[in-house]
Amino acid sequence: MESPSLHIKEEVKKIKEEIQSVPIDHVPLQFVHSLLNSRKYTDPYFPPTLYIVYGDKSKRRLDCEIIFKRPETFMKKPISVFTGGIEESDILQGKLGDCWLMSSLCALTERKEAIEKIFCTKEYSVNGIYRLQLYKNGELQYVTIDDYIPCDAETNKPVFSKNNGSELWVLLIEKAYAKLHGSYLSLKGGYAEEAFIDITGWPAFTYYFDQIEDKINSGEFWRMLNYWHSQRYCLVAATSGEIDENSGMVSGHYYSIRDVVEVHGNYLLQLRNPWGSFEWQGAWSDNSREWTPEMINALHPVFDKSDGQFWMCYQDFLYYFQRVVMGKTELCYERREKNWMIKNPSHGAVAYEYYTINVATRTEVTLGIHQEDERCVGTKQYRRYLDLGIVVIRWEVDKYVFFASTEKNLLDRQVQLELTLDPGYYVVLPISGGCSFRVPEGEKHLVPLLTETDDLHPIFQSTIKDIFRRFDSDMDGILSARDFIGLAARIGQRLSEAQFYNAICQKYTSTERGVSLQGLYELFLVGIEAEGEEAVRRWVTQLGHDEYFYSIESKPVVFTLHSKVPVDMNKALMSPNYNILAWGLLAEAKGKEVAMMSGIKLYTVTHSNGTSFIAKSNAVVNKKVTLDLNDSTNVNYAIGNGVITVEMETGHFAILEHAQCSVGESTYTYSYSFKAKNN
Repeated sequence: MESPSLHIKEEVKKIKEEIQSVPIDHVPLQFVHSLLNSRKYTDPYFPPTLYIVYGDKSKRRLDCEIIFKRPETFMKKPISVFTGGIEESDILQGKLGDCWLMSSLCALTERKEAIEKIFCTKEYSVNGIYRLQLYKNGELQYVTIDDYIPCDAETNKPVFSKNNGSELWVLLIEKAYAKLHGSYLSLKGGYAEEAFIDITGWPAFTYYFDQIEDKINSGEFWRMLNYWHSQRYCLVAATSGEIDENSGMVSGHYYSIRDVVEVHGNYLLQLRNPWGSFEWQGAWSDNSREWTPEMINALHPVFDKSDGQFWMCYQDFLYYFQRVVMGKTELCYERREKNWMIKNPSHGAVAYEYYTINVATRTEVTLGIHQEDERCVGTKQYRRYLDLGIVVIRWEVDKYVFFASTEKNLLDRQVQLELTLDPGYYVVLPISGGCSFRVPEGEKHLVPLLTETDDLHPIFQSTIKDIFRRFDSDMDGILSARDFIGLAARIGQRLSEAQFYNAICQKYTSTERGVSLQGLYELFLVGIEAEGEEAVRRWVTQLGHDEYFYSIESKPVVFTLHSKVPVDMNKALMSPNYNILAWGLLAEAKGKEVAMMSGIKLYTVTHSNGTSFIAKSNAVVNKKVTLDLNDSTNVNYAIGNGVITVEMETGHFAILEHAQCSVGESTYTYSYSFKAKNN
């Protein structure tokens, strides 16, 4: 990896010295400006080096030499964040392959206030420092960046998203989003649904055409598109992987949907390619014969081959496109709550809290559970996705009954559930099988704590960040006295509140509320120097990881609720009985009864790459139930090792086992034997 220029190295060194104790994402920018005086800001935590372009993907290179330049060296003055409003034409994708992000921004230009909300810094900064707010892993996060932009050394122009004239907003969003993920190349390839959620915090859903053929054939999907457009929802469509490029369409590419209309019996959509070029060449394309004077008068199309915009009929749209992403923008009430999925020897995993919702007025709600994105450093290997699901139950007469659930548990960064709730009392139960807490088999190596330059190793740093997120109970990016004292207790350190504020907060980067993430990084660095590597590795194991830094104890998740009207939502500690009830009612409602023996029913519940085994006793006496899965292949278990025996009381459910496809395998099979006998 090439070294940055000596000039930039010196900039970073000076900035580090001057803001060493400043929690850069948490203090007013005016304070940072006062420290800088008239000098430019260089981000010491995302410095202008090739590492922020490529990350740890050192073998993946672009076909040009990268240099870093500030806007005034490649833009005409005056430079601004926004110039003349927010338009789709502002968005021009570069060499990154992040059309999933760019197309979402295109769709959001219809909701200018949503884009403006992202920017805490709305005006050009002479110091080159900007702060944005994004939503990552379900949490609102403030991201502070400099304005160094990766450029092509030959053209002296940005190599990724391009500026339209002298406005910065697209370049700054792309850079802030890259910082959240560790590098620009971490953004190569993705899903528009994810970009929309991360940019706005609002829910989004993807509709695959091969999964909604009944809605397409009945005309319901066209009505859905019209309704979404009328509600000003953001709409994006993706093409399939194989397309005749003579059509003008790009395979495996996202386009924003600008309009959905029915005019004179013609069903049409207007779309835009975020490249700002490569347009559809078929029916209803620019200047095609379908554009009669009558249709031109009705729609006033603009025929410009270089703007990336075009019209297409609905049938061609269904033929060339594979899916549509819908981002909701009209849900005015929002709640975000930190939660934790905790490994449990009898249940696999149990959520720390559940939620109750009292609804006074009929409303549409969207529920979500979010976990750390595997696109982030270290997550895919050391903190793999848990399967996540949501079960909603309702009190009727004298018992809880099943009301709704996610279609299946998903091994993904989020799971979401759309509901229409009538007035009443509902209980929302997050669930997970927890198989991913099992460490994959195979050879493992100790991760170094430090790099050759004595900085935190990226994997170790990501582990510290995971620890921080687990203890940051209110998601404000700060460890309060209560948070930190709990963390210290886990490593055998007793700490009073006074000691926290007078010793810890005075020594490490903090605010008046507590210790920042940067402060926790500093604490671990000091720990290595003062206590030694062995002691610090012991801290990590005491804080929920194994010696190889795999997360084996709990995982932070974020619960979200969006509603068209305010609802009364509360949270409470999850009991094991509630967790069993959630799985049992889910099995009865959506599972498959596969066996019945001595009054014991066995259900299977199918998930994304996994299966859960749930039993219900209708026997007149208590029974001992045994499930044997030893003949299964390519399976990882959450509770036992293939055989499990539980004692069941009559009238009760039991979670027997959760099975999941083993890491590195693409398919799995299960085979079971099931026995029940009297205690």
